[in-house]
Amino acid sequence: MIRAALPWVLLALALAAATAPAWGRLLTGDAPTLDELLSLRCGPRPSVS
Repeated sequence: MIRAALPWVLLALALAAATAPAWGRLLTGDAPTLDELLSLRCGPRPSVS
């Protein structure tokens, strides 16, 4: 039973680690702006010179 659950536990840990930048900000009480949320999702905006 433990052997069958191990892949699911690893998947859950990997998903939690991958999404930590998004939910970590909410846990600390930050209110990210729309630009900050988009940069989390899409990466930083290219600078226009």
